[in-house]
Amino acid sequence: MRTSQSDIPARSSGSRFIRFWGWLFVLASSLFLFISILPNVLLFKLYAEGVVDSATFPAHNMLEVVFYSNLRLFAALFTLLNLLWLFGAIGMLRRRDWSRPLLTVVLCFLAVSLLLVLSNFLAFDYEITAWRDPERNERFKAYFPWALGGGVVLLVGLIYRLNTGRVARELS
Repeated sequence: MRTSQSDIPARSSGSRFIRFWGWLFVLASSLFLFISILPNVLLFKLYAEGVVDSATFPAHNMLEVVFYSNLRLFAALFTLLNLLWLFGAIGMLRRRDWSRPLLTVVLCFLAVSLLLVLSNFLAFDYEITAWRDPERNERFKAYFPWALGGGVVLLVGLIYRLNTGRVARELS
């Protein structure tokens, strides 16, 4: 039996949006997951040996107090978030419908985290770098809020675009 070209269903390669952001998410989440594993193992080992505790880290404001007092929880949450981000990105590349809500939740969590860091940075004036050059520190302090704000805008735009009808149809 011969199969002609018309017998094979035409499958579109999908939008560039899904391929571009899917591969970028795979690369970014894999990198973050890779660089978080060793520090997390060392952190949990130091806590288990009693070398590090919640009072070890200096905290300058309430957000830092909450972060450092729950450092193990946040380290595990960061790893879990990267795993979910990686699974969502792979699902997006494979055109799975479940990837859209999963990526929406992960990206919302990242956007809220960036907003918390931005509001904390704007509310409290303290040294955020270990550089000894004061001019370099001032330049960083001037551009840092814009970088965080740009990240929030990008994430919100991605969340919006991910939940548009066209993308939803391609992923279902």
